Amino acid sequence: MFSFPGVVAAVSPSQPELGKTCGRMTGMILHGEKPARMPIEHPVFELIINLKSANRLGVVIPKQSLEHAVRSFAERHRLYL
Repeated sequence: MFSFPGVVAAVSPSQPELGKTCGRMTGMILHGEKPARMPIEHPVFELIINLKSANRLGVVIPKQSLEHAVRSFAERHRLYL
């Protein structure tokens, strides 16, 4: 996931987890499982914070939110986990 200029935070399904889920479900179908009988799986969501935009807008991000964030962008092309 990426951030648009001015966006402070975003919540999105985890792309790696979606890929794993799709692969697992595809394998089940290829091995004869009926899609209608498969359980519904909900995606794992991740929080991404753009610190550069937050600083420009004067928004203070609580420490707890930063700790829960999957990614925090401070500068373009530099990620802080």
